[in-house]
Amino acid sequence: MARNTLLLIILFSMYGCGGSSGSGEATSIIGDWYIEFDRNGSTGESHLVISESNMDTYEIGNGQIMDEWHSGLDIDKSYKFTVDGYEGTYVVNGNTITTTVSLDQSNVARILELPDKNEIYSWEINNASAGEEYSYDYHLVNGSLIVTTPDQEEYIYTLTSE
Repeated sequence: MARNTLLLIILFSMYGCGGSSGSGEATSIIGDWYIEFDRNGSTGESHLVISESNMDTYEIGNGQIMDEWHSGLDIDKSYKFTVDGYEGTYVVNGNTITTTVSLDQSNVARILELPDKNEIYSWEINNASAGEEYSYDYHLVNGSLIVTTPDQEEYIYTLTSE
């Protein structure tokens, strides 16, 4: 599970827009979707942002959550973990999303303090998946985006409110 979660977290690039009808029910995969997860005794959010042609992920959490990426952050503050330039495109074929990771060999990872988005730490991260393709099955069910990995792990995302 950790490998697929990390893959979903780092795989894509950072773009996003709407994706819901006025009723609050998702009618498109386009939007900023999130799922809660537990790490190091705290609960964080993993976001999957889907635009017309690109995908991105980022994490929101306190210092315990961010300890995965950088140690010593305040557990009473909120942070955002992103990877710049990990340009990921996707194609939808039926209920399958196929993503292609950028050809860049390295990217910049960043931790930002929220709500001001002040950069706390950044570092270069290798892109070991450059140019690779990954396919995931997806379904929209009752306003949720359900993503199934090739090894049948299922992640249920909720569309963020605007």
